[in-house]
Amino acid sequence: MKIKTYETELAARLDTKEIEWLKQKNKVEQEVFAEFKKQIAGELKLYIKENKLGINETARKIRITFSQLDKILKGQANLTAHTLAKLAAAMDKKITLTWKNLKS
Repeated sequence: MKIKTYETELAARLDTKEIEWLKQKNKVEQEVFAEFKKQIAGELKLYIKENKLGINETARKIRITFSQLDKILKGQANLTAHTLAKLAAAMDKKITLTWKNLKS
C-alpha cells in the first residue's frame, strides 16, 4: 500500500502555480504568527520587570501553569483568545488588534 504524503496529495489536486501560492501564503502566515508571539512575549516580559514579579507569581496571577508561562515568554505557545484575555486582565490592559496590509 502506497502512503500518500501531503506533497503528493497537493500535486494530484493542484497545479504548480496553486502549490506555490499556498506555500507563499503559509510562509507569510508563519512570519505573522511569529511576530505576534514575539510582541506578546515582549509585553509580558516588560510587565514582569516593571512590577518586579517572579515567574511563579506571574503564572499564579495570570492563572496559567509555569510551563505555559515559560512557553509564552519564549514565543513558543500556541495562544488562544482566552489565554490572551487572561494575560490582558492580569496586566490591567486591553488588547487592540490592528490589521495592516502586507503589500504596502
